[in-house]
Amino acid sequence: MPWTRGELLGEGGYGRVYECLNDDGTICAAKIVPLRKGEDERAQAAQAEIEREVEVMKKLWHPNIVQYLGTERTAKELTIFLELVPGGSITSMLSKYGKFKEPIVRGYTREILQGLQYLHANKILHRDIKGQNILVDHAGICKLSDFGCSKELYGEVALTTTLKGTPQFMAPEVLRNQGRGYSEKADVWSVGCTVVEMCTGQRPWPEFSTNEAVMFHVAMRDSARPRTPAWVSKDCSDFLDACFARDPSKRPSVDELLKHRLVEEVSLASSRPVMT
Repeated sequence: MPWTRGELLGEGGYGRVYECLNDDGTICAAKIVPLRKGEDERAQAAQAEIEREVEVMKKLWHPNIVQYLGTERTAKELTIFLELVPGGSITSMLSKYGKFKEPIVRGYTREILQGLQYLHANKILHRDIKGQNILVDHAGICKLSDFGCSKELYGEVALTTTLKGTPQFMAPEVLRNQGRGYSEKADVWSVGCTVVEMCTGQRPWPEFSTNEAVMFHVAMRDSARPRTPAWVSKDCSDFLDACFARDPSKRPSVDELLKHRLVEEVSLASSRPVMT
């Protein structure tokens, strides 16, 4: 369908995201990725990752996941059309409004978990859960986005071994897996990091100035975990303790976390149970 490019919404390593107006009057987001044929291996790997992201998103349909709408390809660029989520990311909201009050944290956390529950039920790891990759619409509904790091799992023992994600949000088993692999429990650690981000207004591990320092600390210190803010409730503190269990076998699943007191009964109207 013909469309008209509008306002630039954001840009990253792979391309730019624009608001666009379709000729039928609908509005969506367009992620435009340049296709760089014949360039170095790094560019080729980035393009392959975008292609994998599209293949994953084609299979997803859930109210807490940004909806894939289609693609358009030319010789020079790939355009991915996505549901427009007008509220922006949690990270951008934190920069506007400051750290969130706990009722908002409770509601948003439930929304995030509901999206992850759907992914994990379909054997998909997100692998880059963080405020920047969670969009919020005007009704307060959170939607998981950016599936460039995601991974489909196969077989009875569903594990992956590749190092993917954002260091401040990565679980220790991801950083030190040494070929042993890791499971969907890595996303649970990242949820805990995102709760810390919402409660404080900044990413975990602000005391470290480089990604390498964070990665070394989390991988090598057996007690390393993001600090629980002193002002949160006991429910929130208990939730974070569960997410930050260093041993992933002792870390709860997303299904179990959805029964936790922090999110089981929330006041936000948007955070209602959904079908998986």
